[in-house]
Formats: sequence, structure tokens, C-alpha cells
Amino acid sequence: MPARAGLFAYRTVEIVQLDALRLMRLRDATDKWIKPQITGNGLLHSGLALYRHACMELLAVTAIRFLAIVMTGLALIAPGAHVFELLRKMALPEAQYHIVQDIYRGWWIVGLLLPAALIANAALAIAVRDDGSARGLAIGAAALLLINLIVFAVWTLPVNRVTSDWTVHLPDWEALRRQWEYSHAVNAVITLAAFCASTLAALHRPS
Repeated sequence: MPARAGLFAYRTVEIVQLDALRLMRLRDATDKWIKPQITGNGLLHSGLALYRHACMELLAVTAIRFLAIVMTGLALIAPGAHVFELLRKMALPEAQYHIVQDIYRGWWIVGLLLPAALIANAALAIAVRDDGSARGLAIGAAALLLINLIVFAVWTLPVNRVTSDWTVHLPDWEALRRQWEYSHAVNAVITLAAFCASTLAALHRPS
């Protein structure tokens, strides 16, 4: 009976289909984990250990997939908001525009979602490394988020500094406004592309 129970526990691994390539790798490892203990309770314990290992590994990969989608989606909210308000803000006179800009105080916290999403997608690329398509999409998402941070550092952040976060009125404020608003719009497109790539990477399964 223990031997039969062990064989049953081992074979249940084959019904876990969430990540076929990882299960194949686990099955290939049975020579190391199972054959040294092919009698009595040893087989039972080895089969159960293999089953638990497979479940935990699949659960970890699923959690990483979920976090990559959620973090990238959250990172899209702020730049998306800038796009939706772009046309109306570009038509505002100087005084009103500076007043409106005050609503962004404290938004640096939202900006932390970008590096968090980058890390999540990098982790996803590692987690799905056996799936070439998913790995490429995850790397692409992480690269796009890195480009987002570069665009912010090169074009958006200098405007924040020279205007002291739009508390200082400058003669060339309209040029600064264009640089600030359009850089956010570009980053919205970049982040949307990253979100699409991250979602496709998380949902992809090898054929």
C-alpha cells in the first residue's frame, strides 16, 4: 500500500498543467529524487515531496505573473491621467496652469510604481525563462519601463527643478509646459506598451 500510494502521489504531478515546461523539468529530475528510494515508505515520501515542490513552484510563478500585470497596470494610471487632461491643460493661461499643477504635490509616491513594475517584469522574465516568447515579452516590458524612467529623468524632471515644481513663474513657461506635458504623454504610450507586453508574457503558455 505505501508503494502504491507513493506512485499515486508521484503521478498526480502530471495533472498539474499550469506550466508544462516546468513540469517536464521536474519529471526529468525523478531519476535523482525517486529512484534512490523505490521501496516502502521512501517512495511515498518522495512522491509527496515531488508533488509539493511542483505545486509550490507553480504557485510562485503564478504570483509573479499576477504581480507583473498589477504593478504595470498601476504604473499606467498616472501617465494615462496626464494624457486625458493634456488638451485642456495646454489651453490654460499661465496663472490657471500654475494653480492646476499644484494638484501633483505628493505624486512622487505614485512614481515608485514604475521601478516596482520594472522589478516585477524582470522577475517574470526569470520565472518564465524556459518559454522564449514569454521571456522576450517580459524583457521587453522591463526595457520599456526603463525607457520611461529615462524619459522622465531627461525631459520631465529638469522642468520640475527649474520651476521648483511649478511654484516659480518663468518667461519661457509655455516651452517648459510643452516639454513637461508631452514627455508625460510619451511616457503614457511607453507604459501602455509595457502593460500590453507584460500581460501577454504573463498569459502566454508554450504550445
